[in-house]
Amino acid sequence: MMEDHHHMMEDHHHMMEDHHHMMEDHHHMMEDHHHMMEDHHHMMEDHHHMMEDHHHMMEDHHHMMEDHHHMMEEDHHHMMEEDHHHMMEEDHHHMMEDHHHMMEDHHHMMEDHHHMMEDHHHHMMEDHHHMMRRTTTT
Repeated sequence: MMEDHHHMMEDHHHMMEDHHHMMEDHHHMMEDHHHMMEDHHHMMEDHHHMMEDHHHMMEDHHHMMEDHHHMMEEDHHHMMEEDHHHMMEEDHHHMMEDHHHMMEDHHHMMEDHHHMMEDHHHHMMEDHHHMMRRTTTT
């Protein structure tokens, strides 16, 4: 009986030791799990920061596109202004051409007038001459 009891006690002791080791293992497992959860948490924080960075990058890109769009609009506006300026230059050029033609016309009119005056003068002189002749002949 005593031997049986002794074996039982030994078995119990081993069982207790096993239990203790199991508890230690469990504890280590829990610690590992805790560390894993901490790592996961840090990973999630990193991911969150990465997403924030990405968001800021997208915002920056958006602002860049807005700036680009604004620049293109400005360029377009300046091109339109230049076209307008060019149109005004063209108008001015046509006005100058018209003015030149007017001056040419005026010049021709003056020439015509001059010829008319010459003719008139010539006729008058002829008339005068005839008159003189007439008076002299009479």
